[in-house]
Amino acid sequence: MKSVVVDLNSQYIKFIKALFPNARIIIDRFHIVQLVLTASSMISPTVRLKE
Repeated sequence: MKSVVVDLNSQYIKFIKALFPNARIIIDRFHIVQLVLTASSMISPTVRLKE
């Protein structure tokens, strides 16, 4: 196994590292974008209040 695509769940990552120690772990793009959008929605109101 060369590469494995997973979501951000740390349990999946630990499981894959145990089963395939040499595999490259790739976090799927959807979950990264979702995390960024969630974080930016929390920051935006704070930034708008300072303007």
